[in-house]
Amino acid sequence: TGSQGTAPGYDPLGTFIQEGKRHGIAIHAWINPYRAAADATALLAASHEAYRLRGNVRRVGNALWLDPGSSEVRQHVVKVVADLLRNYDVAGLVLDDYFYPYPAKGHRSFPDAESYARYTANGGSLEREPWRRENVNGLIQDLRATVRSVRPGTLFGVSPFGIYTRGQPSGVTADLDQYHDLYADPVKWLRQGWVDYLSPQLYWKNAGPQSYSTLLRWWRSEEVNPRHVPIYPSIALERLGPGYNWPVAEIQQQLSLEKAIQPRGRGGFILWNVGPLLRNEKNIGPVVAAARG
Repeated sequence: TGSQGTAPGYDPLGTFIQEGKRHGIAIHAWINPYRAAADATALLAASHEAYRLRGNVRRVGNALWLDPGSSEVRQHVVKVVADLLRNYDVAGLVLDDYFYPYPAKGHRSFPDAESYARYTANGGSLEREPWRRENVNGLIQDLRATVRSVRPGTLFGVSPFGIYTRGQPSGVTADLDQYHDLYADPVKWLRQGWVDYLSPQLYWKNAGPQSYSTLLRWWRSEEVNPRHVPIYPSIALERLGPGYNWPVAEIQQQLSLEKAIQPRGRGGFILWNVGPLLRNEKNIGPVVAAARG
C-alpha cells in the first residue's frame, strides 16, 4: 500500500502459504527478532513495536533496535512468534543472522548499559559479552519451546553469519564473526539440540580467504555438529550481479560441493536471493534445477 499499517486488502502470508501448498513448496517464516526499523527516520504506524516498547528501543546508526537484554523484548518476540504460529500453517520458522547488530563505522558497541546495569543490580555476575550471548541463548530456547508447544512438527532454524569465530576453522580469515561481534553461539545450539537446522550464510567464493568448502566442511563436521543437525548452506546467488559479478560456474561449483560434503546424506541449500533465479541471470536456472535433482 505504500503506507505502513494499512491493510492491502488480502493476507500476504496466508496467500503465500496457500500458493506454496498448491505448488508443493513448504513455506518457512523468516524473521529478524530484534530489528525494529531499518530506517529510524521512516514514518512508522502507530501500532509499531518501536512505540509499544519505547523504553527498550535503541538507535544504532540509522536503525532502531530492540534491546536483547530486556525481558520485555524477549517476551514480546515470543508472543509475536506464538501469534504467527497460531494463525498460519507455516512449515517452519527461521531467524536471520541479526542478533546484536553488526559493528560499523560510528558504532562499535551496542548501547545496553541500562539493561546490563539492571542485570547486575539483580545479582547477575556475567561480564557484558557472555551476558549478551546468554540473552540470545535464552531467546533461542524460548522460541524452540514455543514452536514445539504451539505448532508441533514445525521446524525451527537459524541462518547465522557463516564464520563462527576467528580461527575456526583454521585457514579462514575473518574481520568479524558470529560469536564475538553478534554475540550468538550457534555451535552451542547445535550441540544442545536447540535447533532443527542451521543455514550458515556462506557468501564467499570457494578456495578464497573465506573458502566456501572449508567452512561447509567445518559446519558439517562431527566435532561441531555431533547430533547431525541438518546444515543447509545459504549460497549468495545475488553475487552473480553488479558489485561482485560472479561467474555462474562459481554457483555451480558450490552446489556440487554441497552434495559432496554431506554427513549421512542430509543435505540441502538455501539461495539468497530469488531475484537472479527469477530473471534467469547468466542462465542460472538450469544450474539450480540440476542441483535439485
